Amino acid sequence: MLILAYALLFAQAALTGAALTGAALRLAPRLGYLDQPGERKLHASAKPLLGGIGIFFGFWITLWVDLWIAAALGPRLGLNAVFPVPLSNVAYALKPLGAIFAGSAMLFLLGLIDDRRPLHPGLKLVVQALAALPLLWADVRVHGFLPAPLGAAATVLWVLFLTNAFNFMDNMDGLCGGVSAICLGIFALASWLGREWFMAAVFLALAGAIAGFLRYNWFPSKLFMGDAGALSIGYLIAALSVLSTYYTSAAPTPLPILAPAIILGVPIFDSLSVFAIRWRERRPLWVGDTRHFSHRLVALGMTRKQAVLFIYLVTATIGLCALPLRWLPMAEALVHASLIAMMFAIIGFLEAVGSADPNRNRPSGD
Repeated sequence: MLILAYALLFAQAALTGAALTGAALRLAPRLGYLDQPGERKLHASAKPLLGGIGIFFGFWITLWVDLWIAAALGPRLGLNAVFPVPLSNVAYALKPLGAIFAGSAMLFLLGLIDDRRPLHPGLKLVVQALAALPLLWADVRVHGFLPAPLGAAATVLWVLFLTNAFNFMDNMDGLCGGVSAICLGIFALASWLGREWFMAAVFLALAGAIAGFLRYNWFPSKLFMGDAGALSIGYLIAALSVLSTYYTSAAPTPLPILAPAIILGVPIFDSLSVFAIRWRERRPLWVGDTRHFSHRLVALGMTRKQAVLFIYLVTATIGLCALPLRWLPMAEALVHASLIAMMFAIIGFLEAVGSADPNRNRPSGD
């Protein structure tokens, strides 16, 4: 019954997200939310933005409605027999979820403004840092082995990095949405394996809302999520990944604390590799270009659709590798973590060899 409840929750979020995205598609041109073609753009004609409306509201409407049903109507509907924990416990989630809602709303509004009239990167970074403060108020922070001040600082840096990492990945049809949905699915599975039933539901609700958006964003896309969507996704994944638990005293090693970074390995790799390229070429770190992981795969000969599907595969493969860490003893866990690092090393090696070949094919179509 629990699996059925999860499936219904995902479907509810997907339908809500799809309906709201469809409405945003019609609304965007009237409000002037259009992404115009440009030197660094891959589309040849103006395309509506505002896809983030379907993601943001699809997730939060689904979550708040279902929380109300669970708390107010659960006992009357006999839902307590379905879930392994008392539904009255959802009250304890209101403070952290309220903080996450406040921070994500700040970035959603920031993205809406930036989509209409581009803002200075420094201003956006300040607002992103401010959006992390509600998390600290609600004690949604990195705990683990860090003292409280360092945990708070790590939380803010984690939020800043991931918020921008997912914004960076919004550079091809279906890429940011698909990668984030895969990561969320793995987070949900990790929570389920750790018997965190509620967190699994929250991850699935966000994945469902993104899946509803992807109906309109897959090749050839009808609209983009815009900064309002990408910033919201990055913030929500960062905050929810901190709220979940990975290491317990029953774990044979402390390495499960690396699980979030492994699950999010592809967005992290994309951002760090782009920063390294810009640093090496002495270009500003925050000025956009076409040197992201997806662009580099296209330069090696893949079509854009093939590049996106390949990144999906890498995301799922590496993300799933995080799950066994909660059970493996130290020696096996270290070997396991080393293999994950080697996967990225192999990808980097293939990129380096391919980029050095002057005779490589460079198709650019879909």
